[in-house]
Amino acid sequence: MAMSKSTNTNQLLINPTILSKAIEMNKRGMRKQYPTLFLFKKIKDDATIRELTNFGVGSGDTNVVVYGDSYAFAALYYIAQAFSSSRVHQILLLSAPGCLPIYDTESYRKFPKCWRFAKEAVKKISEFKPDVVFLNFNFHYPLNLSVNSISEDIVFHKLQKTVDDIMKYTKRIVLTYPHPTLSVPVNSNIIYNRLVRRLRLTDLNIPVNVFLKESTNCYRRVNALVCKKCDYIYSYRWFCYDKICYAYNPKTFVAYYSDIMHLGLYGIEFLIPYYRNIINELYAKGYI
Repeated sequence: MAMSKSTNTNQLLINPTILSKAIEMNKRGMRKQYPTLFLFKKIKDDATIRELTNFGVGSGDTNVVVYGDSYAFAALYYIAQAFSSSRVHQILLLSAPGCLPIYDTESYRKFPKCWRFAKEAVKKISEFKPDVVFLNFNFHYPLNLSVNSISEDIVFHKLQKTVDDIMKYTKRIVLTYPHPTLSVPVNSNIIYNRLVRRLRLTDLNIPVNVFLKESTNCYRRVNALVCKKCDYIYSYRWFCYDKICYAYNPKTFVAYYSDIMHLGLYGIEFLIPYYRNIINELYAKGYI
């Protein structure tokens, strides 16, 4: 007996009004990956290592560094907007795609000069002396290698040394545990096409236990850090609940991602209020 359309388990059940809005929002996400920082003025681009530094200037008093791999590039947008230009004096991006912000580490993608990246970046931080440094990066090789003993682990000691040196030049460090890496690429175009065809989206998500298992060695190293100036942000908790890590907003059906790991327009916009609360707390506690 043939299955009727009403019992098609691949069919997306969604309110028509929500569906229509979700389709339009994902169309917007297809056209634009990053928000516009209207009130920040770009005043310098120093390509020491690819796009190593970008300065933005506001009308406030706080100097900010956003430091990491390609995740830091996206983080610049939600952190800058979470601060607002009225609080920021200068904001500096230190970002090299595929390169961990850790001394003497190579990229799993074999980007050139990754071994120089942290050294050059920490030198910039020592000159800039920011009020706060945001560390935003994907937890990948070699941070994800097996750990036998933390006390003898070379990768951990390189990470600790990097953090120790940054602490010399800033009042506060905010280190973010990254959002999940998906099992398949997801973006606004993929979500849009599924919504138009009214196909289910749930297979694009991943179980939270899978994500946490893959992060075990990375977390063990980062958890062992000794840093009296550090605050730790578990951003995956905003994307993962009810045992699922979502590739899209389950209420609005807009894509968080632009590919398998990087955030798109709506993922960036989603994080702004969370980081605004973090920043407000830094000010309230007198850390910056």
